[in-house]
Amino acid sequence: MTDPRKLKFPRLEVKPREATRHVLRNGIVVHAVEDHSLPVVNLGILFRAGTIHDPADRAGLGSMTATAMRLGGSRLLPGDALDEEMDSMGSSIDTGMDDDQFSLYGWTLARHLPRELELMASVLREPAFPPEKVELTRLQELEMIQRRWDNPQQVASLQFRRAVYGPSSPWGRLGTAAQAKAVTRDEMVSLHRAFCRPETAIMTVAGSFETAALLRDLERFLGDWNPGPATPAPVPEPGGALPPGIYLVPREIGQANIRIGHLSIELDHPDHCPLKLLDMVLGNGTFNSRLFRDIRTKRGLAYSVWSRIQPRALVPGTFTIGCGTKYETLDEALPAILGHVKDLRAREAADDEVKLAKDQLDHGLAFEFQSAWSVAWRAAWYEYSGLPADWLMREREGVLAATKADILRVAKAHLHPDKLILVFVGDPAKCRPALERFGTVRELPIPDQSSG
Repeated sequence: MTDPRKLKFPRLEVKPREATRHVLRNGIVVHAVEDHSLPVVNLGILFRAGTIHDPADRAGLGSMTATAMRLGGSRLLPGDALDEEMDSMGSSIDTGMDDDQFSLYGWTLARHLPRELELMASVLREPAFPPEKVELTRLQELEMIQRRWDNPQQVASLQFRRAVYGPSSPWGRLGTAAQAKAVTRDEMVSLHRAFCRPETAIMTVAGSFETAALLRDLERFLGDWNPGPATPAPVPEPGGALPPGIYLVPREIGQANIRIGHLSIELDHPDHCPLKLLDMVLGNGTFNSRLFRDIRTKRGLAYSVWSRIQPRALVPGTFTIGCGTKYETLDEALPAILGHVKDLRAREAADDEVKLAKDQLDHGLAFEFQSAWSVAWRAAWYEYSGLPADWLMREREGVLAATKADILRVAKAHLHPDKLILVFVGDPAKCRPALERFGTVRELPIPDQSSG
């Protein structure tokens, strides 16, 4: 029998589908992919907005505004009536606000597409913001704030984000109950007028439709939405990060939850491709990665251990290692994890692990094109992020061209053991003795949910 490790396969040839790009008369960009395999249509639209633009004393205003837009419906159809019509058509409309974008998504049977577009346009252009739905939005926001710290893994991720971006930075701050209670309907209306504008919109449509008919309907419902003269708000820079070191978030839980890392690169950085390959070797390559093979398989110290180098389009992203381990094994897991970071800076990776990482990335490429929606949405997101339309294929070629010498070079340039922020969520009585062997331990308590 042939050793499966010695099997050789030809390089996967991918001929990706492409979205067609169109521009409505008012400047709205549309990326469309026809796919008649099922009688359904997925829709989405991005706006250049985000919670990073919330006033310092109104963190959460953006996400609350997005929620209230959908809950309240529009002048064409109030929220409750909109819910009923969505149910009767088997359709959906949802809104959301992230750090750096506002988005609206829809799904419908193809025969209902014109009506779906009409209702989506009405929510975008003329949201009603009825007082009772504003209050419902406030209650939902307060509930989310109350439950934000229930999950230890989420606690670790949130506290790590606050630490690396700065607790008061627009990229790291969190809204409080006091701020949610202070948000007014007038503030929501003003914010909607400021960010929901056709000149900042990029739309995605994928599914069973005829492109010519789609564009006629979009012109009918959105084409007369006039752009305004406003200048987009500048993107705020991160600032106020906590100093490198060990931070303990006190929680009486069964094991320690860990996040280790620091700020990394922006998406268009020239070292992006070799860093992506490095990440696969270290901990983003699932069963083949160093962290998984050592920390989980060999030592049995954790069920889940991973790394993520996540560049961002507008500001530096993050390098993060995540793990959960028993208190009794903390003093073994931590130096083992840090040792892998240092080793990547000290010597070249082995040929076989580089090949495995490249193969995993290359062979997974086909799944990026398995649906019309993924193709169309990616085209819109690339344009939104200022990336070329063929970014995915460029990234593929860049990763495959990277060498183990490149991995060593970018490890030395972008992995900084002396700048690591180490966040541990766990019982202080069980964590602190082990952590103090590695340096000074500072407490990073969960912020006051009522005021900050």
